[in-house]
Amino acid sequence: MERIVVEKDCLWFDDVKVEPPFDRDKIDAILGEPRVDEWEYRNVKGEAVRIVTCLWDSLGIRADVDKADSEVYKSFTVYVADGERFAHSAAGTFSGRVMIGEKDYANAKWNMTICG
Repeated sequence: MERIVVEKDCLWFDDVKVEPPFDRDKIDAILGEPRVDEWEYRNVKGEAVRIVTCLWDSLGIRADVDKADSEVYKSFTVYVADGERFAHSAAGTFSGRVMIGEKDYANAKWNMTICG
């Protein structure tokens, strides 16, 4: 894979456009069969929360499965630099370009929103 483009209403994996909801079967057909990592953690209330992540180690991509709909990915993480990683991270590093619209992610203007 040579590039991932993030746009306001879609993602592009090379020349393939995907729109939310991000159907697992469609994404898996594009990226290949992922390694599935299921784990639990305790939230602030002490309740066990089950997480399912799908990892494309050779691509350096992680996707989190939506808790409400297990057939949908709710978020993606693209690892663009080597370094220490969280235990449930993709092992590899993405070797292509990551774009925000038409700009390289490193040169894009980011709008930060703090929820609270």
